[in-house]
Amino acid sequence: MGIGMNSVDPLRRFVAEGDPDVVMVAGRWTLLDRTAAPLLAECAARRVSVIAAAPFNSGLLSTDHPEASGRYDYGTVPAAVLDRARALATRCSAHGVPLPRAALCFPLREPVVSSVLAGFRTPAEVTSAAAHLAHGVPERLWAELDATNRL
Repeated sequence: MGIGMNSVDPLRRFVAEGDPDVVMVAGRWTLLDRTAAPLLAECAARRVSVIAAAPFNSGLLSTDHPEASGRYDYGTVPAAVLDRARALATRCSAHGVPLPRAALCFPLREPVVSSVLAGFRTPAEVTSAAAHLAHGVPERLWAELDATNRL
């Protein structure tokens, strides 16, 4: 039994009051949005798996160079969010890592996350995502990305 959504509080309640095997949280455990951290901790304590969906935050993190015309949470990108996305992209580029690779790999750093669910439009995007996951991200980059995200 499981449940999924992009709002953390109802999922936290479901985990606390129910007996799920898995929950899916969309867009809240990403390079840009870490608001699902309490949910992940509660899931780990109760041995509930998490599917982290929407790792690209509606597309903003799906390119190497985030643009103002991109989408974030299915809407216009707020300036502060765009600035952070660009800072993350700069850090990734300095390590030779495409931003989409870091976005796909980030959720899997947490042991409670059993899988990442991302939407793709073409077979080429699927192939690219598989390559990103196969190559991974150097450990030394994660600390820089974490620090950049806190700015």
